[in-house]
Amino acid sequence: MNNKVLILLDHRPGNNNQSLALIQELKLNHIEISVKYNFLAKLPNLFLNPSFITIDKDSKNQILNHITKFKPNIIISAGRRLSIIALAIKKILKNQPKIIQIMNPKKNLSLFDLVILPYHDKKIDQYSNIIYINGALNYINKNEIMQKNEQYLQKYSSDNKGIISLLIGGKSKNFDIDIETISKVMSKIDIIAKKTNYKIFILNSRRTSNKINKYIKNNLKDNHSFIDYNSNINNNPSFKAVLAISNLFIVSPDSISMISECSGTNKPTYVFNCKKKTSQKHQNFVKYMIENNFLKEFNINDNYLKEFTPKKFNETKRISLIIKKLFL
Repeated sequence: MNNKVLILLDHRPGNNNQSLALIQELKLNHIEISVKYNFLAKLPNLFLNPSFITIDKDSKNQILNHITKFKPNIIISAGRRLSIIALAIKKILKNQPKIIQIMNPKKNLSLFDLVILPYHDKKIDQYSNIIYINGALNYINKNEIMQKNEQYLQKYSSDNKGIISLLIGGKSKNFDIDIETISKVMSKIDIIAKKTNYKIFILNSRRTSNKINKYIKNNLKDNHSFIDYNSNINNNPSFKAVLAISNLFIVSPDSISMISECSGTNKPTYVFNCKKKTSQKHQNFVKYMIENNFLKEFNINDNYLKEFTPKKFNETKRISLIIKKLFL
Protein backbone atom coordinates (compact mmCIF):
# COMPACT_ATOMS: atom_id res chain seq x y z
CA MET A 1 0.00 0.00 0.00
CA ASN A 2 1.22 3.48 -0.89
CA ASN A 3 0.58 5.05 2.51
CA LYS A 4 -0.24 8.76 2.47
CA VAL A 5 -0.76 10.51 5.76
CA LEU A 6 -2.58 13.76 6.51
CA ILE A 7 -1.42 15.52 9.69
CA LEU A 8 -3.94 17.96 11.19
CA LEU A 9 -2.41 20.80 13.23
CA ASP A 10 -3.81 23.76 15.15
CA HIS A 11 -2.65 26.46 17.60
CA ARG A 12 -1.62 24.04 20.35
CA PRO A 13 2.11 23.27 20.06
CA GLY A 14 2.01 20.48 22.66
CA ASN A 15 -0.59 18.56 20.64
CA ASN A 16 1.08 19.34 17.30
CA ASN A 17 4.45 18.09 18.55
CA GLN A 18 2.94 14.69 19.34
CA SER A 19 1.50 14.28 15.84
CA LEU A 20 4.74 15.44 14.21
CA ALA A 21 6.81 13.17 16.45
CA LEU A 22 4.74 10.18 15.39
CA ILE A 23 5.05 10.87 11.65
CA GLN A 24 8.81 11.44 12.00
CA GLU A 25 9.12 8.02 13.60
CA LEU A 26 6.82 6.38 11.02
CA LYS A 27 8.73 8.02 8.13
CA LEU A 28 5.74 8.03 5.77
CA ASN A 29 4.75 10.29 2.89
CA HIS A 30 2.62 13.03 4.45
CA ILE A 31 1.23 16.54 4.24
CA GLU A 32 0.45 18.93 7.09
CA ILE A 33 -2.60 21.19 7.29
CA SER A 34 -2.90 23.81 9.99
CA VAL A 35 -6.44 24.95 10.79
CA LYS A 36 -7.85 28.02 12.51
CA TYR A 37 -10.96 27.75 14.65
CA ASN A 38 -13.97 29.98 15.05
CA PHE A 39 -16.02 30.54 18.22
CA LEU A 40 -17.97 27.30 17.72
CA ALA A 41 -14.84 25.27 18.51
CA LYS A 42 -15.42 26.05 22.19
CA LEU A 43 -18.54 23.89 22.16
CA PRO A 44 -18.11 20.43 23.75
CA ASN A 45 -17.68 17.66 21.17
CA LEU A 46 -20.79 16.05 22.59
CA PHE A 47 -22.82 18.70 20.73
CA LEU A 48 -20.84 18.54 17.47
CA ASN A 49 -21.23 16.24 14.50
CA PRO A 50 -18.34 15.56 12.09
CA SER A 51 -18.15 18.75 10.01
CA PHE A 52 -16.08 21.86 9.31
CA ILE A 53 -18.44 24.09 11.28
CA THR A 54 -15.75 24.86 13.90
CA ILE A 55 -13.06 26.15 11.49
CA ASP A 56 -12.78 29.25 9.30
CA LYS A 57 -13.47 29.33 5.57
CA ASP A 58 -9.78 29.37 4.53
CA SER A 59 -9.06 26.28 6.62
CA LYS A 60 -12.03 24.45 5.11
CA ASN A 61 -10.98 25.31 1.54
CA GLN A 62 -7.41 24.27 2.26
CA ILE A 63 -8.54 20.89 3.54
CA LEU A 64 -10.90 20.24 0.62
CA ASN A 65 -8.24 21.22 -1.88
CA HIS A 66 -5.56 18.99 -0.33
CA ILE A 67 -7.64 15.88 0.29
CA THR A 68 -8.97 15.92 -3.29
CA LYS A 69 -5.42 15.81 -4.68
CA PHE A 70 -3.60 13.89 -1.96
CA LYS A 71 -6.30 11.35 -1.00
CA PRO A 72 -4.81 10.28 2.36
CA ASN A 73 -5.42 6.79 3.69
CA ILE A 74 -4.34 7.74 7.23
CA ILE A 75 -5.22 10.86 9.24
CA ILE A 76 -3.38 11.80 12.43
CA SER A 77 -5.05 14.25 14.79
CA ALA A 78 -4.36 15.28 18.38
CA GLY A 79 -6.79 16.83 20.84
CA ARG A 80 -10.57 16.92 20.88
CA ARG A 81 -11.01 19.88 18.49
CA LEU A 82 -9.09 18.29 15.62
CA SER A 83 -10.86 14.97 16.11
CA ILE A 84 -14.10 16.47 14.74
CA ILE A 85 -12.24 17.66 11.61
CA ALA A 86 -10.64 14.22 11.14
CA LEU A 87 -14.07 12.56 11.29
CA ALA A 88 -15.45 15.06 8.77
CA ILE A 89 -12.64 14.26 6.31
CA LYS A 90 -13.23 10.53 6.75
CA LYS A 91 -16.90 11.08 5.97
CA ILE A 92 -16.10 13.04 2.77
CA LEU A 93 -13.65 10.34 1.63
CA LYS A 94 -16.34 7.69 2.16
CA ASN A 95 -14.82 6.14 5.28
CA GLN A 96 -11.59 5.24 3.49
CA PRO A 97 -8.85 6.81 5.63
CA LYS A 98 -8.03 5.38 9.02
CA ILE A 99 -7.91 7.89 11.88
CA ILE A 100 -5.15 7.77 14.46
CA GLN A 101 -6.38 10.01 17.27
CA ILE A 102 -3.93 11.18 19.95
CA MET A 103 -5.57 12.08 23.30
CA ASN A 104 -9.22 11.69 24.24
CA PRO A 105 -11.48 13.07 21.48
CA LYS A 106 -14.42 13.39 23.89
CA LYS A 107 -16.43 11.53 21.30
CA ASN A 108 -17.46 7.91 20.83
CA LEU A 109 -14.07 6.16 20.63
CA SER A 110 -15.41 3.49 18.26
CA LEU A 111 -15.51 6.17 15.52
CA PHE A 112 -11.71 6.12 15.42
CA ASP A 113 -9.46 3.34 14.15
CA LEU A 114 -6.86 3.91 16.87
CA VAL A 115 -6.91 6.13 19.97
CA ILE A 116 -3.65 6.87 21.79
CA LEU A 117 -4.30 7.77 25.42
CA PRO A 118 -1.86 8.54 28.25
CA TYR A 119 -1.81 6.17 31.22
CA HIS A 120 -2.34 9.11 33.59
CA ASP A 121 -5.81 9.75 32.09
CA LYS A 122 -8.81 7.84 33.35
CA LYS A 123 -8.63 4.28 32.01
CA ILE A 124 -11.34 3.20 29.54
CA ASP A 125 -11.87 -0.56 29.32
CA GLN A 126 -14.73 -1.06 26.87
CA TYR A 127 -12.81 -0.31 23.66
CA SER A 128 -10.27 -2.53 21.90
CA ASN A 129 -8.84 0.27 19.72
CA ILE A 130 -6.97 2.06 22.53
CA ILE A 131 -3.21 2.13 23.06
CA TYR A 132 -1.93 3.61 26.31
CA ILE A 133 1.30 5.60 26.48
CA ASN A 134 3.58 6.99 29.17
CA GLY A 135 3.56 10.79 29.01
CA ALA A 136 3.47 12.52 25.62
CA LEU A 137 4.82 11.36 22.26
CA ASN A 138 8.04 13.12 21.28
CA TYR A 139 10.79 12.68 18.72
CA ILE A 140 14.32 12.79 20.06
CA ASN A 141 16.50 12.23 17.00
CA LYS A 142 19.81 10.86 18.26
CA ASN A 143 21.73 11.98 15.14
CA GLU A 144 20.34 15.50 15.41
CA ILE A 145 21.16 15.57 19.12
CA MET A 146 24.76 14.59 18.37
CA GLN A 147 25.07 17.31 15.69
CA LYS A 148 23.69 19.94 18.06
CA ASN A 149 26.01 18.66 20.75
CA GLU A 150 29.08 19.11 18.56
CA GLN A 151 27.88 22.57 17.47
CA TYR A 152 27.41 24.01 20.96
CA LEU A 153 29.52 21.88 23.29
CA GLN A 154 32.78 23.75 22.83
CA LYS A 155 31.08 27.14 23.14
CA TYR A 156 29.19 26.44 26.35
CA SER A 157 31.10 23.87 28.33
CA SER A 158 34.79 24.40 27.61
CA ASP A 159 35.41 25.75 31.12
CA ASN A 160 32.93 23.51 32.89
CA LYS A 161 32.50 19.83 33.53
CA GLY A 162 28.95 19.94 32.24
CA ILE A 163 25.58 21.67 32.14
CA ILE A 164 22.50 21.51 34.36
CA SER A 165 19.34 22.77 32.65
CA LEU A 166 16.44 24.16 34.66
CA LEU A 167 13.21 24.13 32.63
CA ILE A 168 10.32 26.21 33.93
CA GLY A 169 6.71 26.05 32.76
CA GLY A 170 4.02 28.30 34.17
CA LYS A 171 0.40 29.23 34.53
CA SER A 172 -2.37 26.91 33.39
CA LYS A 173 -5.99 26.35 34.35
CA ASN A 174 -5.23 24.72 37.71
CA PHE A 175 -1.59 25.63 38.32
CA ASP A 176 0.95 28.41 38.65
CA ILE A 177 4.58 28.65 39.77
CA ASP A 178 5.42 30.81 42.77
CA ILE A 179 8.54 32.95 43.13
CA GLU A 180 9.43 31.39 46.49
CA THR A 181 9.78 27.94 44.91
CA ILE A 182 11.81 29.27 41.95
CA SER A 183 14.07 31.14 44.39
CA LYS A 184 14.73 27.96 46.40
CA VAL A 185 15.26 25.83 43.28
CA MET A 186 17.69 28.31 41.72
CA SER A 187 19.58 28.60 45.00
CA LYS A 188 19.92 24.83 45.42
CA ILE A 189 20.97 24.29 41.81
CA ASP A 190 23.57 27.02 42.19
CA ILE A 191 25.07 25.25 45.22
CA ILE A 192 25.11 21.91 43.37
CA ALA A 193 26.62 23.47 40.23
CA LYS A 194 29.45 25.12 42.18
CA LYS A 195 30.29 21.84 43.87
CA THR A 196 30.48 20.04 40.53
CA ASN A 197 31.79 22.94 38.40
CA TYR A 198 28.67 22.77 36.24
CA LYS A 199 27.15 25.62 34.25
CA ILE A 200 23.41 26.32 34.57
CA PHE A 201 20.97 26.94 31.71
CA ILE A 202 17.57 28.34 32.69
CA LEU A 203 14.76 28.01 30.15
CA ASN A 204 11.26 29.43 30.49
CA SER A 205 8.18 28.77 28.33
CA ARG A 206 5.37 30.73 26.73
CA ARG A 207 3.33 30.16 29.92
CA THR A 208 5.95 31.50 32.33
CA SER A 209 4.66 34.69 33.97
CA ASN A 210 6.37 38.06 33.54
CA LYS A 211 6.86 38.11 37.31
CA ILE A 212 8.88 34.87 37.22
CA ASN A 213 10.83 35.98 34.13
CA LYS A 214 11.74 39.25 35.82
CA TYR A 215 12.85 37.43 38.97
CA ILE A 216 15.09 35.09 36.96
CA LYS A 217 16.72 37.98 35.07
CA ASN A 218 17.36 39.92 38.29
CA ASN A 219 18.92 36.94 40.07
CA LEU A 220 21.25 35.41 37.50
CA LYS A 221 24.71 34.38 38.71
CA ASP A 222 27.94 34.23 36.72
CA ASN A 223 27.47 30.55 35.93
CA HIS A 224 23.87 31.08 34.70
CA SER A 225 22.59 31.49 31.14
CA PHE A 226 18.93 32.50 30.74
CA ILE A 227 17.44 31.30 27.46
CA ASP A 228 14.26 33.36 27.27
CA TYR A 229 11.40 31.91 25.20
CA ASN A 230 10.31 35.47 24.37
CA SER A 231 13.72 36.55 23.11
CA ASN A 232 14.78 36.52 19.45
CA ILE A 233 18.49 36.29 20.13
CA ASN A 234 19.79 34.19 17.25
CA ASN A 235 22.87 32.85 19.02
CA ASN A 236 20.82 31.26 21.80
CA PRO A 237 20.83 27.48 21.52
CA SER A 238 17.49 25.94 20.52
CA PHE A 239 15.56 23.68 22.87
CA LYS A 240 16.90 20.64 21.01
CA ALA A 241 20.43 21.96 21.38
CA VAL A 242 19.86 22.29 25.12
CA LEU A 243 18.64 18.68 25.19
CA ALA A 244 21.86 17.72 23.41
CA ILE A 245 24.45 19.52 25.52
CA SER A 246 22.90 19.24 28.99
CA ASN A 247 24.07 16.53 31.34
CA LEU A 248 20.89 16.53 33.41
CA PHE A 249 17.55 18.33 33.69
CA ILE A 250 15.53 19.80 36.52
CA VAL A 251 11.96 20.57 35.44
CA SER A 252 8.74 22.00 36.83
CA PRO A 253 5.87 19.49 37.24
CA ASP A 254 3.31 21.18 34.97
CA SER A 255 4.39 20.15 31.45
CA ILE A 256 3.97 16.49 30.53
CA SER A 257 5.53 17.21 27.12
CA MET A 258 8.61 18.86 28.62
CA ILE A 259 9.18 16.04 31.11
CA SER A 260 8.68 13.44 28.35
CA GLU A 261 11.18 15.17 26.04
CA CYS A 262 13.84 15.42 28.75
CA SER A 263 13.29 11.78 29.74
CA GLY A 264 13.49 10.84 26.06
CA THR A 265 17.17 11.83 26.02
CA ASN A 266 17.79 9.07 28.61
CA LYS A 267 19.68 11.60 30.74
CA PRO A 268 18.88 12.04 34.46
CA THR A 269 15.74 14.18 34.83
CA TYR A 270 14.48 15.59 38.14
CA VAL A 271 11.14 17.24 38.88
CA PHE A 272 10.48 19.79 41.64
CA ASN A 273 7.23 20.45 43.48
CA CYS A 274 5.49 23.80 43.83
CA LYS A 275 3.24 25.19 46.57
CA LYS A 276 0.20 24.85 44.34
CA LYS A 277 -0.41 21.32 43.14
CA THR A 278 -0.85 20.42 39.49
CA SER A 279 -3.97 18.61 38.26
CA GLN A 280 -4.53 15.03 39.37
CA LYS A 281 -3.56 13.65 35.94
CA HIS A 282 -0.23 15.54 36.09
CA GLN A 283 0.38 14.18 39.58
CA ASN A 284 -0.45 10.65 38.39
CA PHE A 285 1.98 11.03 35.49
CA VAL A 286 4.88 12.27 37.65
CA LYS A 287 4.21 9.55 40.23
CA TYR A 288 4.22 6.87 37.52
CA MET A 289 7.47 8.21 36.01
CA ILE A 290 9.19 8.27 39.42
CA GLU A 291 7.96 4.81 40.42
CA ASN A 292 9.26 3.38 37.13
CA ASN A 293 12.66 5.08 37.40
CA PHE A 294 12.22 7.40 34.40
CA LEU A 295 12.34 10.39 36.71
CA LYS A 296 13.56 11.45 40.16
CA GLU A 297 12.16 13.99 42.60
CA PHE A 298 14.29 17.11 43.17
CA ASN A 299 14.38 17.87 46.89
CA ILE A 300 14.80 21.62 47.42
CA ASN A 301 15.93 20.96 51.00
CA ASP A 302 19.03 19.03 49.89
CA ASN A 303 22.26 20.54 48.58
CA TYR A 304 22.96 17.52 46.40
CA LEU A 305 21.31 15.37 43.74
CA LYS A 306 20.49 11.72 44.24
CA GLU A 307 22.30 10.15 41.30
CA PHE A 308 20.42 7.58 39.25
CA THR A 309 20.51 5.88 35.87
CA PRO A 310 17.11 6.42 34.25
CA LYS A 311 15.20 3.64 32.57
CA LYS A 312 15.07 3.99 28.75
CA PHE A 313 12.11 6.05 27.62
CA ASN A 314 11.01 5.93 23.96
CA GLU A 315 7.24 5.75 23.69
CA THR A 316 7.09 7.14 20.15
CA LYS A 317 9.13 4.26 18.76
CA ARG A 318 7.03 1.70 20.66
CA ILE A 319 3.76 3.20 19.39
CA SER A 320 5.03 3.50 15.81
CA LEU A 321 5.88 -0.21 15.76
CA ILE A 322 2.34 -1.04 16.90
CA ILE A 323 0.86 1.21 14.16
CA LYS A 324 3.03 -0.40 11.50
CA LYS A 325 1.87 -3.83 12.57
CA LEU A 326 -1.81 -2.79 12.59
CA PHE A 327 -2.06 -0.59 9.49
CA LEU A 328 1.05 -0.81 7.33
